[in-house]
Amino acid sequence: MKFSVVMSVYNGEEYLTESIDSILNQTYPDFECIIVNDGSTDQTRQILDSVDDNRIRVYHLEKNYGLSYGLNFGISMAKGEWIVRQDADDISLPQRIEKQARFIQSNPGCIGVSSFIRCISAKAPIPSQLLCDIEGTNRVRTREQMMEHRFLAPPFIHGSVTFSKKVFDQIGGYNVRYAICQDHDLWIRMLEVGDIPKLEEVMYEYRVNPESLCHRDEAATCREVMEICAFHIQSWLSRQLDRQAKVLVVGSESACRYLEHHILPFTGLQVQRYVTQELIRKMPEVFNHYKKGNVDAIVILDCPEASYVQEFLQQSGMQMSRNVFKIWTVF
Repeated sequence: MKFSVVMSVYNGEEYLTESIDSILNQTYPDFECIIVNDGSTDQTRQILDSVDDNRIRVYHLEKNYGLSYGLNFGISMAKGEWIVRQDADDISLPQRIEKQARFIQSNPGCIGVSSFIRCISAKAPIPSQLLCDIEGTNRVRTREQMMEHRFLAPPFIHGSVTFSKKVFDQIGGYNVRYAICQDHDLWIRMLEVGDIPKLEEVMYEYRVNPESLCHRDEAATCREVMEICAFHIQSWLSRQLDRQAKVLVVGSESACRYLEHHILPFTGLQVQRYVTQELIRKMPEVFNHYKKGNVDAIVILDCPEASYVQEFLQQSGMQMSRNVFKIWTVF
């Protein structure tokens, strides 16, 4: 089996050498490493041009196209059957490719494999809640858990996954509409095709940088998450029902208003009703709308009452990611 490590980097001079070294020090011998310089304006080009190893192929783009484009380009140049993702500021442990390759060989039905991750710090201090949220990806282990949580958050850290190039091409690659959360969209689509198990040992070190785009611009990140999840919820429900699905949305007034004006026009999600006030008291009424067939599903927008709402609906017989869905929001 041939593996292609693919990295796209934009202004990554600070940690790039360390990241590349972690790939060149892999114990698995048969791989190539494709690095796309996505129009960097710092010393990234010079660092890449100084790497002297015939396993590495570098492509310099003349302007910054964004991560989705860079990865699609890099993967299109890959000769391997399997794509090993690697981010430019993260570290793959020495046996990462070897152990993931061994798993793929032993489990020919899977379309990819991930692993547990360990968070490492950038120079800026890491907020403890952020660290806790990220390492929470380790708790999502089984396919059942991944499918249940797939609309709420990505089940993997992006760079920890090795996946089938054939399946990646089959589903159309990364959606270039998404500048921040392209991996969340990709995993939802890939998990509909097959299994991506997770090795229950740390094979990847993820650098937590509060200055990175996804952490620096929480509103933009949340907007992409909401759009991705609303689109895929609508798509999944409509395939199950063989018709346009109708949903009831529960959440704060501001979150519902944001969904209506900024998300729905791009997703096709058809909302029959919003419930924004006295959520706890109105739960029997909300469930009744579903029970009577007025709506096909209930969507919960994250809010202080969200856990109660979810618990009430599940105790009433509804199932997460089948007829009740939860979407993260900061609005």
